[in-house]
Amino acid sequence: MDRGNVPAAVGPASSLRFDYATCKLTDLDLEPWIKAGNPVARVIEAHRIAQGTGRNMKARRSGKLGGSPPNRSRPVSLSH
Repeated sequence: MDRGNVPAAVGPASSLRFDYATCKLTDLDLEPWIKAGNPVARVIEAHRIAQGTGRNMKARRSGKLGGSPPNRSRPVSLSH
């Protein structure tokens, strides 16, 4: 988990700081979560499929209808 940059407001006599944990969903191993039936894992998987298909509508439709993603063992690259 990465804490990254934390938003903070500092005044002359007070301060306010927000701390929260984050994780990179593209690096998350979804297989255990999918096998456990976690619905959020399915949403993340669908998002990865959409990212991996780009503008290929046939591949995107296949992913929406339960087709398997191009390669689930490797995270989808976000760089273009």
